Amino acid sequence: MVDRGGGDRPGAPSCAGDGLVSAPRRRGAFLALVAILALASALRVWGCFGQGLPHSYYPDERNNVERVLRFGAERTLDPNGWFNKPALGYYVILVEYGGYYAFGRLCGWWGNPHEFGISYFENQGAFLLIGRLSTALFGVLTVLLVYRVGRSVRDQRTGLLAALILAVTLGHVASSQQVKMDVPAAFWNTWCVLLLVSVMNRGRWRDYLSAGFVAGLGVATKYYSLAMVLPICLAHLFRAPQARSIAPRVWLSPRPIAALLALLAGFFAGSPYNTLDGWWRGRFWNLITWVLDRLGISLGEFQGGAASGSALVVEGHTLWDSFARMIENFWSSGGVGPFISVLAVLGCVVCAVRRDRVHVFLLATTLTSLLLIALANQQFPVPRHLNILFPLAAVLGALGIQEVCRLCGRAGRVVFATVLLCLVIPVPGLPVGAIVDENVLRSQEDPRNRVLAWIAANVPPDSVVVNDHGRLPLVPNSARCSWVSRRLRSLIRAAEAAIERVDSEPDRDRAAAVVAFNERRLQRLRTRLVEWEFRSAASAQHKGPHYDVLTLHHNWMTEDLSSRPHVSLGYSQLWPRSPWAEQLNSIVRDLAAAGGEPSAEEVEQEFLKRLQRADLPGGVSGALHDARRSKQDVETLDDLEARVTARLERRWADMGGDWPGTTPAITELWRRASLVSRAWLTRGKGQQRSYRPISFFISLKTSYENYTDPRRPWKREAFPDWAALYDDLEKNYDCWEFNSDDPDEGRVVRIWDLRERKLGRGTVRVVWR
Repeated sequence: MVDRGGGDRPGAPSCAGDGLVSAPRRRGAFLALVAILALASALRVWGCFGQGLPHSYYPDERNNVERVLRFGAERTLDPNGWFNKPALGYYVILVEYGGYYAFGRLCGWWGNPHEFGISYFENQGAFLLIGRLSTALFGVLTVLLVYRVGRSVRDQRTGLLAALILAVTLGHVASSQQVKMDVPAAFWNTWCVLLLVSVMNRGRWRDYLSAGFVAGLGVATKYYSLAMVLPICLAHLFRAPQARSIAPRVWLSPRPIAALLALLAGFFAGSPYNTLDGWWRGRFWNLITWVLDRLGISLGEFQGGAASGSALVVEGHTLWDSFARMIENFWSSGGVGPFISVLAVLGCVVCAVRRDRVHVFLLATTLTSLLLIALANQQFPVPRHLNILFPLAAVLGALGIQEVCRLCGRAGRVVFATVLLCLVIPVPGLPVGAIVDENVLRSQEDPRNRVLAWIAANVPPDSVVVNDHGRLPLVPNSARCSWVSRRLRSLIRAAEAAIERVDSEPDRDRAAAVVAFNERRLQRLRTRLVEWEFRSAASAQHKGPHYDVLTLHHNWMTEDLSSRPHVSLGYSQLWPRSPWAEQLNSIVRDLAAAGGEPSAEEVEQEFLKRLQRADLPGGVSGALHDARRSKQDVETLDDLEARVTARLERRWADMGGDWPGTTPAITELWRRASLVSRAWLTRGKGQQRSYRPISFFISLKTSYENYTDPRRPWKREAFPDWAALYDDLEKNYDCWEFNSDDPDEGRVVRIWDLRERKLGRGTVRVVWR
């Protein structure tokens, strides 16, 4: 390995020749850096004030804000078993919300934490804005760190150019405008890279320990920062003056081990409950074997980990597909764009050709991050997943430009000026132009806010409205708030009773596990109850219309539950009151295929025939088996429903379910006039069950086309009930469509009118395009 450059000498200054730079040049460089940071700040803050404020239509953003507020509601920093994401990023926002609470209390906006919680459900705008500005600050600080990295690996001009490239990278700018943890994780990663360059140049103990600890803080923000483990080892091997040494003292040095221990310490400091909760004990080995499976098997074979047909994967998806999609998203305008991509590729070529230790280190760190992102994403990676790559790409791009300018001799200045101009002029197709277009779009009124205004003017108050995925922020009426609160109190009593029954459990280890599970469940239910008390109070103060809102959950993240029958029987039907809904829907499809629309009586007769054959889901068959064993007859659907519900509720509790039952079964959504609803909602004497029929069904194009789009046949095959639901809506009910021509399918809204069923005559009325 070649060892070039003054910056590679032990004890060399971080910027070659910095000590010889004249004062005017230093002032010029400082002013240039200030200008770059000002540009980065302006481009990031601009879009923070749009995106639907005072609402957020990005579910991840709302979930993150509410997860932070739950820490305050529970008065603990314990995520209570939720470790899909580590906690440090949420703790940072919690501190900011604490400052906002203190300031608001001084101003008299609220007098206690309860009123503060209510204020969130009255108006989410301030909470969203604080979180977005916090992310934007991390983004600007990352630009500053990239400047330091570029200066450390080559010179000051490289640092300024790298900072400018990251400042105008659209993927980084867009991610800096949302309450997400990708940009903070990139900040910690970039700081770690800077410290590892110092490890290579100086090799001091504090450099090792600082790099490890900062990497640990990155892991405590988002698990992607585990990619820094290999770069820590490489930085040690490339440390001057031992970069070409293979002596045992180099390989057995305690310094990299200390750095890795510091990483663990940083992780514990930033997200302590991952360890205190025992989270790793039950998951670490499974995680390791899964990674090995992805590396060794999925390189050329089908990727496991989710049900076939799930949105998590598509048929034939492999690790190579993840790499291909990453490159596609990296190159796209939503990533770094074609221009910066070319610069980054040029930098990779320079690193591969020069092969000195700093360049090899940067290239290896980039490839390690690529591999980890591919491993971590069962679904195809999207641009925001690539944030830890964007700072590295900026440094590589700057190195590539510098090398080209050096090779071009006198023409190098013209090349440099041309590149600089392309980076800063706001022309469509170039970086700043793309960012301006995106910020203009985000600053405009979100069309879903206009849909809310249309609903307020045209949908009668207190109507029963199904809110598909909860995408529109409708205000629930007092009846719905009271119902959910009663249901939650019932679940709390059940969990408390389960703890009391543990005394009779002879196995003390099992008893302790049951108590621990139910105590955690109790905490979640009590927090949810407090949340609904806040919602109820905010609803009472809301001056606009209220609705009996039912939130329909069939989130793509849970589709893999179909591979676990013990969960999916209770979950895929959303509520165990209808445990055989899938079977009923199957019967309807079979009878309809034979010709015509079957009557409710035909559906019920076919259902009873299948009862005799025990051709039913496991929960129903098990309930029948229990009845036969106890010599009790099952003569009616009502009797069967009661038995299966009790069985499923027990199983659900055993498996850790704490679903509060705020959503109806699929069959309820189809109203009484629907075939399946007529079948299961009919009592033995033909009397309808007592419930309020649903009047309106609100959905986004991303939901209803997910299961009906002919380009996704595996979705229809894997989840026929969901596809049947949307087929039924489109075929038999009128609907209003809003924002039809928007390329973003998440902004196209449909509202189906379920008050009148029109067999085969459903129409779409476009309100605006």
